[in-house]
Amino acid sequence: MAAHQARWLQFFQRPSLSRQLMLVGLAITGGWGAIALLAPLFVQWGLLASPQEFLPNPLHQPPSAAHWFGTSRQGYDIFARTVFGSRAAFQVVILATSLSLSIGVPLGLISGY
Repeated sequence: MAAHQARWLQFFQRPSLSRQLMLVGLAITGGWGAIALLAPLFVQWGLLASPQEFLPNPLHQPPSAAHWFGTSRQGYDIFARTVFGSRAAFQVVILATSLSLSIGVPLGLISGY
């Protein structure tokens, strides 16, 4: 039993490339998730353009400091639409995961019995 605990603790004690890459991936995912969850607040504070409003600037602009991903042919801020699209994607992921767990766990328990 002590050898198993020692192997488990080695993951946290010794920095390795896989652990560092895992932490980078978690930071990117967590940061993007926080931005997606707080997107309505960012719109209220004026930090993010509303994804449903046309912009008063010229259409189809390249990326700039004001519009990180540029603007579309219709004048929408592409970054704002990406952030609000990620909100919908996270909702789909949560729904699909909860559905698969609620169906898969009972089936696995029944098949294991």
